Amino acid sequence: MRKEQTKFKNGLNIPLEPIAGTRDFLPQSMGKREWLFDKFKLASKLHGFAQYDTPILEADVLYKRKGGEEILSQMYNFTDKSGNQVALRPEGTPSLTRLIMKNGRTMKMPIKWFSIPQCWRYETITKGRKREHYQWNCDIWGVPSATAEVELISCLVSFFKSVGLTDSDVRIKFSSRNVLRSALPEGANFEEECVLADKSGARELAGMPMDESLRPFVELCEQYGISSWLEFNPTIVRGLSYYTGLVFEAFSPKHNRAICGGGRYDNITKIYGGKTSIPACGFGMGDCVIMDLIDIPCQTISPKYLVIPFSEDYRERAIMVLNALRGKGESVDIYMKKFKKLPYGYADFHNIENVVLVAPSEWPNVKVKDMKTGTEKIINPF
Repeated sequence: MRKEQTKFKNGLNIPLEPIAGTRDFLPQSMGKREWLFDKFKLASKLHGFAQYDTPILEADVLYKRKGGEEILSQMYNFTDKSGNQVALRPEGTPSLTRLIMKNGRTMKMPIKWFSIPQCWRYETITKGRKREHYQWNCDIWGVPSATAEVELISCLVSFFKSVGLTDSDVRIKFSSRNVLRSALPEGANFEEECVLADKSGARELAGMPMDESLRPFVELCEQYGISSWLEFNPTIVRGLSYYTGLVFEAFSPKHNRAICGGGRYDNITKIYGGKTSIPACGFGMGDCVIMDLIDIPCQTISPKYLVIPFSEDYRERAIMVLNALRGKGESVDIYMKKFKKLPYGYADFHNIENVVLVAPSEWPNVKVKDMKTGTEKIINPF
């Protein structure tokens, strides 16, 4: 089916649908997105993570890592007008690593940071997977022990609880790269095997015992009171080549799909040419998947008041009321068109709570109508 187009007077056509795999956010869907982002931010801040951001455009060499990952073929990369080889960021960890390597000497470790960047990958479009998405990332640098991973898991659990999910709805499956390493024959390429195992589901690892290095992680999760969310699964290996130890995925049994994933990546600074390694671990959660799995309240960001001048003769006084209410920190709109009938329908459509009528019969007071209850009262806004 051809995409709907609008024909302009000059004969040009433009597509009305966004580019495949991208999204428009109308006020209602924007309200849902902001509700979700607020939950991301709340869980992050409750766990002491500070927010950061990086450019959406990076040098494409940042993503050209070893391991034969699909990310290289999925990048939106091009040569800019200055001849630089650049890419739209497909994920957040490389940018964070660049940031740490640039500023690391001025930082006091450990650091706990989170971000919600927009990421781009040219890949097959399926339910919960688009070519652009926002990804909630939480990372801890400078902590070599399992206390870091447990803080990450605790942050995830806090988020899941805040959106109404339980340990029956979400299982956090965990394992260690050491499980796969111990199962490989001598001389095998570990990084390539991780990528292959991740794609195939690593079924050959099923039934292998838990690596003893994971024991402190499990014990700490018990102390945090979050162990009921955990499930050891040796088939979890994660495909990205930079993971070095514990890896995990939050999984929805009902929908049979992963919600997010992460793990430890202690050697990433060396991969990017650094002289020393810095202990690091983190996770990422895309907004598309989680939005498909939970019920997000329908909400729009609407003003609290709509000021309506009784007639154009009263517009100047309506503006005085508008300024007075805004000066008190209230969110206020003003009806900008002429009308024959009071535009209460406009307020209803935009979910505005109160209509303020500026009319000669009350001035300098005004009449405020509650649009939910229909009750009216007279107030002085000044």
